[in-house]
Amino acid sequence: MRIQDTDAWKAAEWRYTSIQTALMMPFPGLARSPGETIEELDEIVHECPEFYPAVLELGLRRMASGADGSEAEEIETGLRLMLDVGDPQHTKEEATALHDNIENL
Repeated sequence: MRIQDTDAWKAAEWRYTSIQTALMMPFPGLARSPGETIEELDEIVHECPEFYPAVLELGLRRMASGADGSEAEEIETGLRLMLDVGDPQHTKEEATALHDNIENL
């Protein structure tokens, strides 16, 4: 069974999408602080460590907040997961987006 077909991946995907939606449309009372976003991403990664979009974003957000240095390892882990379990048809696009995000930081 592919990891993307598991309940843990699907739950992580749903939660990640809800975070992204809230960040794009911060309705009053539903807006998240950067710290709350990091906490939610951390929970997603804890529940589904293979969900690389959350692993990558968690590392990037920690890097942006000036975290303790472990964020580089998280980004590396996310990149490896992206290559191992990601859709090969989207790898180039996802890698380019990751590169752009790191460069912007």
